[in-house]
Amino acid sequence: MRTLPLLAAALLGVSLALTAPAQAAPSIGRYVALGDSFASVGDLTALNGPPGCFRAADNYPNQVAAALAPAEFVDNTCGGATTRDMTEAQSAFGDVNPPQFDGLTAETDLVTLTIGANNLDLLRTLVPCLIPSLAETSFTPRIGNPCEQRFTATGVDTFAQRIDDEVRPAVAAVLRGIRDRAPRATIVAVNYLALVPPTSDECGYWHGVAKGDIPYLFRALRRLSTMLMDEAAHAGDIGVDANVIAGHDMCQTHDKRWVESIYLPQPATPWHPNSLGMRAVGALVVAALRN
Repeated sequence: MRTLPLLAAALLGVSLALTAPAQAAPSIGRYVALGDSFASVGDLTALNGPPGCFRAADNYPNQVAAALAPAEFVDNTCGGATTRDMTEAQSAFGDVNPPQFDGLTAETDLVTLTIGANNLDLLRTLVPCLIPSLAETSFTPRIGNPCEQRFTATGVDTFAQRIDDEVRPAVAAVLRGIRDRAPRATIVAVNYLALVPPTSDECGYWHGVAKGDIPYLFRALRRLSTMLMDEAAHAGDIGVDANVIAGHDMCQTHDKRWVESIYLPQPATPWHPNSLGMRAVGALVVAALRN
């Protein structure tokens, strides 16, 4: 597996330009983008495809396509997608996104994939323990770490356990399914931009996360992202570790963050990549392909 070196990734940043298609090598015939909201969203003022997928015209697949100029580009990404939606139609707020694997053919040259988070049903899983944090301010008593307490109450980290027991085999099956349908394709697995910093000292209040939970959520989401890289390595595919890049989480100022908080200076989705983030991830993918 070829993984973008961590040092190179850290140096890329948003300043890395997506260079002209003429510099792209090798040439790409058909490029198919698969994945969930971390692949599909971006600037919500310009959407394509089923509205319920929130598929932005500036998402990272579009950034990659603009840089590499494939002969064909198929963006099948959709917000809320799970591994099941690779082979089954997905209902998305009244819309229907066909099975994402429908875009794969034997002639496909490039596939990008971001998947796995929604297998954990993060909205239903995390919101109950995040709600108390909305009352936490610098003027109120600390809420503590309600999410960490919730998931480790039995002495076993059930969140981490589900990543290993449920999500890992499902992601491995998706990678095999892509290879079966697109045997000659270069497959690039892209993980999740960091939502929060490693320590609570780096984050203020009113981001939807109790300060005491920030280190736990950082570790949990890092585990999910590392799992995706591990499975890409096992399959012999390329892994792009976007999660490892620090200093652009939702706790940063609006000009630095690549993931939006519940404050929205940009037309983006809370807790998801904004336009800056999507440009950065697109640049990482292009650099990995050229490495």
